Amino acid sequence: MDFTDPEITNDSINLIESLSKQYTLVLLKRTVQKEEEVSYSLIQKEHLRHLLGLRAKGMLAIHGPVTEDDFLKEMYIFNTADKEIVRNILENDPAIKSGQLVYEIYSWYGIPGDHLVE
Repeated sequence: MDFTDPEITNDSINLIESLSKQYTLVLLKRTVQKEEEVSYSLIQKEHLRHLLGLRAKGMLAIHGPVTEDDFLKEMYIFNTADKEIVRNILENDPAIKSGQLVYEIYSWYGIPGDHLVE
């Protein structure tokens, strides 16, 4: 199946690339086994409070759980390209501070006009 659109020219691709914005993508992974999840759930409310505070301050473009993997738990996209700022924010997350989650940080680019369905 060919999804190539002949109306998408090199000039339009160059324009889109020039307007893209760099963000920071974070993947959070569980470090505890399922049988240890009771202690994880005790920290979950504080973890969510931390996330919702970041969202209210405009730091998080999007965040949410990954539901089909035993160890990959969450994905965030931060509204900054500065990985050091993101690292400092993550180190204050109760679930990370407790050692129940670990994170990976990546640069990620968004294209103008991309959005999720509301």
